Amino acid sequence: EEAELASADAELKIIAGLGRTAQREAAATAQIAETRAVIAEQKTLIERLTGCAIVTSDPIGGSLVLKLTTAVDATPAPAMATVNDAFAATVPAPPHDETHTLTVTFHPGTTAVKGAALTPAGVPIDDIVATVTAMGAAEANLQKLVAEVKVRIAATHARCEALGVLARTCPMDWSVSAAQIRVGLYGGAGGAVAAVDVPLEWPLNGAKCRVVGLAGLAPAVVAAAAQRVEASGYGTVSEALRATQDALAASGHVHA
Repeated sequence: EEAELASADAELKIIAGLGRTAQREAAATAQIAETRAVIAEQKTLIERLTGCAIVTSDPIGGSLVLKLTTAVDATPAPAMATVNDAFAATVPAPPHDETHTLTVTFHPGTTAVKGAALTPAGVPIDDIVATVTAMGAAEANLQKLVAEVKVRIAATHARCEALGVLARTCPMDWSVSAAQIRVGLYGGAGGAVAAVDVPLEWPLNGAKCRVVGLAGLAPAVVAAAAQRVEASGYGTVSEALRATQDALAASGHVHA
């Protein structure tokens, strides 16, 4: 009888142990399910707020990969204008969507953005990323980053198209990532060159173009012309260049 009692007691302990294990496993499963539900809810929230899709997320490694679809409108006609009216107007590309992958990294255990990279490359976003990383762990960081990157994608398309048209009509040195361009005035005749500030977000968001330097001209003429142009800038590169040439003429300059 003692042997049977011992055996029954041992069996009871085993069964009780199995029961507790099952309870712990059930609790853990419920917790995992709840956590996954919260994660799914957060992903949905992020996608709704940022207007993009989450491709992958690695909370341990501190990274998030987003798919961005940007609606790119046709480049505004004024931005496509050239300085020389002898050139026929260029029809801009039709509206279209562009798709990119944005990989965002975070400082471990925080929502503070550490860095971001856009694929395919070709759209300058270093200044945007620098601004967001300086904001620390602000909750709106990711939303701000995505929103500004999408604006930059659209602006880069329009900026490149507009500057490409201008470069075919006069001597010009420019690049996608440089905010300043150099343009030969008067179609390159006479050697006068204007340095023009063309913001990376131009022609969107009301960005203005400003002539910030003139080379190949007498200092006195340059100083006089500077008083005759709008200090705040102009809506297009061609407007800024025309205004500069008119100011130079009013200051007594005669080009070759």
